[in-house]
Amino acid sequence: MKKAILIVILVLALMEGVSWWAYKAFFSKDTGEPVKLAEQAPVSSPSAGDTNKSEEKLQANQSNVSEEKTVPIEDAPPVAVPGKDWNAGNFPPPSTEVVNGVTERTIHIGVRQYAWDPNTITAKPGELVRLIVHNADVKHGLVIPDLGVNQDIPPDGAVVEFTASKAGTFEFFCSVWCGEGHMEMRGKIVVE
Repeated sequence: MKKAILIVILVLALMEGVSWWAYKAFFSKDTGEPVKLAEQAPVSSPSAGDTNKSEEKLQANQSNVSEEKTVPIEDAPPVAVPGKDWNAGNFPPPSTEVVNGVTERTIHIGVRQYAWDPNTITAKPGELVRLIVHNADVKHGLVIPDLGVNQDIPPDGAVVEFTASKAGTFEFFCSVWCGEGHMEMRGKIVVE
């Protein structure tokens, strides 16, 4: 019995070591950025007709939901979505606008095994926060327990909206098992 437990522990330790080695091999040593495996074609911008359709779909969806929703990435407001080799520098900066008296903050955030990028985001109390989540690999989930957010993030990304209902610093994390580094996949939202 003790030998079987010892073997299981050794196999798990070996798997963790291989995962760490693969992670380190994937990222360059100089920059910490993913190694570019292939060039991707530039993302084209939508036509004016597509833009109006997307805006109409988003407005129709917003009128039917009170605080939180997930919108498939193809129904999101038109943005240039980076390819699978994204990094935070590719995203537009956070933006705010007032719509019908409500401040809406839009933030682009990336997710990949085993990181959120950026891993700290800010908002103001009472704002509608729209996270445009760009997914670089497998299915993930976004959970902010203190703000009532729990959404799956499919491999093609998603838009998650919620109201920053109270001030404070709140942890968010991945709720879908995505591999050995899953438990370290955490970030925070600062509502001030």
